Amino acid sequence: MNRNTEVLVLIPSFNDTELLKELTGAVIALPDRFVPLVVDDGSLTEILYTDVAAGTLLVRCPVNTGLGTATHIAFDHAAKYGYGFVARIDSDGQHPVDSIPDIVRPLQTEEADMVVGHRLNRDDRGGPRALLAKSVRWYLTLISKLVSGGHTPEDMNSGCFAVTADAAAKLNRLYMDRYPEPKIFLSANPFGIRIIECGINQNDREFGRTTVNIFQAVIMLYRFHMLLLARLLQKKP
Repeated sequence: MNRNTEVLVLIPSFNDTELLKELTGAVIALPDRFVPLVVDDGSLTEILYTDVAAGTLLVRCPVNTGLGTATHIAFDHAAKYGYGFVARIDSDGQHPVDSIPDIVRPLQTEEADMVVGHRLNRDDRGGPRALLAKSVRWYLTLISKLVSGGHTPEDMNSGCFAVTADAAAKLNRLYMDRYPEPKIFLSANPFGIRIIECGINQNDREFGRTTVNIFQAVIMLYRFHMLLLARLLQKKP
């Protein structure tokens, strides 16, 4: 089957199962051809085919390894079976499924090689945790733009994005860790990947919770700075 116009939609999941059948069904119901791929990232209770809509691809990781592994799985599958595009949304329902065609469209028209879903309402929440998260996002965005010459998106932590098959193949050379978004977005321009943003309104999380705790946030910031240092060293003559 020729799949070069089809979109593989990655939905990584770690213990988030409540909305999977609804999300995968909504992806399949989109106009044109969108194929959901659920990667069960070592959930405590194994995700079964009865938990997703008919026609969904399902992969089980034996242990929890993080979003980087799930991304590699999707990119590998897309390359092996000839998908034209790969998109990613979260399994907790925060990323609106009906925005996927809008995110993919600039790729189909060759306006861009990667489109990032910029969460327009990501800073609407209040409280100390939300303020801290906003400060970290602002810092990541500012430093990334300074280092990349402005070639990174405003939403450096967005888990909603889409890429062409060619861009996916280039990014698949990276070693992707548990939270790979900053590395993906920082690496786009050096790989010659044209990146733009598309505004989306993030839904409230009905089930589950964020997997980023304080310890993991510190590790993420450390890896982010190591990546920036490597980029700066590469720029030196």
